[in-house]
Amino acid sequence: MPDFDKDNKKKLEELIASDPETVDADDDEGTIDTDDDVVIEQFTDEDGNEVALEHLDDIPYKGKVYSVFIGTEEDDDEVYILRREETEGEYGAVLDQEIVDAVFDLFKDRWSDTFDFA
Repeated sequence: MPDFDKDNKKKLEELIASDPETVDADDDEGTIDTDDDVVIEQFTDEDGNEVALEHLDDIPYKGKVYSVFIGTEEDDDEVYILRREETEGEYGAVLDQEIVDAVFDLFKDRWSDTFDFA
C-alpha cells in the first residue's frame, strides 16, 4: 500500500500543459484499462510529457466533485486532486489549498482502512 503524506500533494497545475484551468483526459486515448478495478488516466504535463495517473476515488465537496489520483510510477506516491468538470473527461486544477486539504481529509477518512496515511 502506498504511504500518503499531506506534504506530498503536488500543485496540479504542473500537470496541465495548455490551459491552467482545464485538462482533457480523452476517453478514447486518455484512459488505459488495466483491470476491472484500476482506471489509469493519461495527462500531458507542461513539458509535453505523458503522465499516467491512477484514479482512486471521486469525492463530493461543497457541490462539486473532486477526483483523487496517484502516480503510477513505483516511486511516485504523490496524491493529485483535480476538480471534475461538467464535460465528461475534463478536469480543472484546484488552486485553493483549503479545498485540496479538505478533499484530501475526506479521502483519508473514507480510505483509512485501506491505505496507511502515516
